[in-house]
Amino acid sequence: MADTTTTTYGLTKPEIGASEDTWGTKLNTNLDTIDNLLDGGAQISPDLTDLEIDGTIVTATPAELNILDGVTATTAELNIIDGVTSTTAELNILDGVTSTATEINLLDGVTATTAELNYVDGVTSNIQTQLGTKIPLAGGTMTGTIAGFTSTGIDDNATSTAITIDASENVGIGTTSPESTLEVSTTSGIILRDNNSAGGGGMNIFYTTITGYLNWFAGMNAANVFNIGTAGTDDTPIGNAKVNKITVANNGNLTVEEGNLVIGTSGKGIDFSAVSDGSRSVSSNLLDDYEEGTWTPGFGTVTGWSSASVLELSGTYTKVGNLVTIECSFYLQGNTNAVTANSRVDINGIPFTASTQSEASFGGAGVFNYNNANNASLSVSFATTTLIRTICRNDINGTPYNDGGRFQISATYRV
Repeated sequence: MADTTTTTYGLTKPEIGASEDTWGTKLNTNLDTIDNLLDGGAQISPDLTDLEIDGTIVTATPAELNILDGVTATTAELNIIDGVTSTTAELNILDGVTSTATEINLLDGVTATTAELNYVDGVTSNIQTQLGTKIPLAGGTMTGTIAGFTSTGIDDNATSTAITIDASENVGIGTTSPESTLEVSTTSGIILRDNNSAGGGGMNIFYTTITGYLNWFAGMNAANVFNIGTAGTDDTPIGNAKVNKITVANNGNLTVEEGNLVIGTSGKGIDFSAVSDGSRSVSSNLLDDYEEGTWTPGFGTVTGWSSASVLELSGTYTKVGNLVTIECSFYLQGNTNAVTANSRVDINGIPFTASTQSEASFGGAGVFNYNNANNASLSVSFATTTLIRTICRNDINGTPYNDGGRFQISATYRV
């Protein structure tokens, strides 16, 4: 039988039992051929069918194995694959990846689970570009509208500023430059609603002092009555005992519970213009003055009596608007005779100068009382705008004496 050759690489197979002296040469030639094939100088086409690595049959095709052609990874780097349980389909996801080794090395140390990495599955957008447009951790500006955004707190998805908090922590609503801790600027009004809170609720205003809090409240109750008052001296007003200072009833009546209603501007007061019925000429419906006080009577011409000694002199007045009512009381001593008609005492020092109208038409009344049984009536009129004249009338009862009787005089006049 003649020599034969192998099918793939044409290696010489010496004839068995013949030409023994040429086998050495033939085998050496075959070894040289194999050496040349293995040194990379020539292409070889091994049949790896049923190739086993560590007892496991390799099923990769030449095309799949050719992917490793040109890989420069070291043995240590390739050993990272040792123990990988990914399926062929999962590894095929890397097919066509153009990332460099440096870029892939970014995954080194990643602890994300498969489920977490799978969130990226199907993403087709440029993630880095999208992330690059977001607000950085160090700050930035967000513009535009956030579609579908909702929250249980402040939720404004409009294109204008809703609330501003400046560097001084001042809060502005409706203004971008608040000038106090809270400034609300609006053209539609402000609603303060208390939905039946505990203790009556309402609005509480605190003033902090060194020793504690001064607390006022303003609010309504279930009877539609508006109250303003105090609510204790601590910082927990809800439920505290409230003391009403001003009450506005649901019928509009206003009650000052404590203190006075003070008119702080001269010429201002209580306006009663709503009571005018048009049937008469009204010059004013404004009650702008009320005053009470004392005055000291002085004396001008005195006839019949004597002003040598004046005892228990006193005077009071009440002024309401432009009307003044005066009263005075005193004793005159120095004449022990009995009182006679037309005896006269002129009194000056009235608290307000009378108008000329009062001088012409206003007056009062008086009595000289020696004792209950002996007295005389006095006529009272204005001699001038600053002088009251009292004259003893003929109406004399008993025998009152000049010395020892009390004068009691009152008059009302216009200023």
